[in-house]
Amino acid sequence: MNEDGAPRIAQALSRVPQGSVQVDAPDGLAWAENVAPRTDGRGWITLREVLPGVYLAAGFFHAGQMSLTPPAGENILEINHCWSGRAGWNLRDGRSVYLGEGDVVLHSLGAREDGVTLFPLGYGQGAALWVDLEALAKAGPEPLRRAGVDLEEVYRRFCAPGRPLRIPAGPELAALCSALHQGIHTFTATALEQKALALLLYLLRPQT
Repeated sequence: MNEDGAPRIAQALSRVPQGSVQVDAPDGLAWAENVAPRTDGRGWITLREVLPGVYLAAGFFHAGQMSLTPPAGENILEINHCWSGRAGWNLRDGRSVYLGEGDVVLHSLGAREDGVTLFPLGYGQGAALWVDLEALAKAGPEPLRRAGVDLEEVYRRFCAPGRPLRIPAGPELAALCSALHQGIHTFTATALEQKALALLLYLLRPQT
């Protein structure tokens, strides 16, 4: 979260052609072939599959808006974090969601009106996790089981109501999310998986 976000991002994207998005994805990531990002400015997005059925996208944009095609599948939970700037999108029920720096929002992917993300300040940096709850349940990561995370209950809490849950910025959340922003470029696959699990455990832990 930086006050100089706009000039920093503009400088980082200075070699990206206007109206295009540079995509960084490993070979073999099938979804990356269909993501088709578009923007009215410039952007850069990095894509990874961090767990079975869990995709991470981290990006920064100097633009008014961007759009992409998210992973296909039923029962997908979308988790977004705003690192710098401001970002928002429209929901099918006519409402809109806007995040300030450090905020997180969770909702069903199906709650979105479309794949367009708006940047009202003209820039934005953030990350999204798309969690295919069915695929993740089949994989059954041990840390989630030990913590008592019931993915059917997660669906009922965050997806079935069709309403977004916004979590305001805080130091613990910032530390967990910053690990994904920074680690997507530098961590090993195993380390990135552990960081993603840590965030999921924090957000999806059973209610007491």
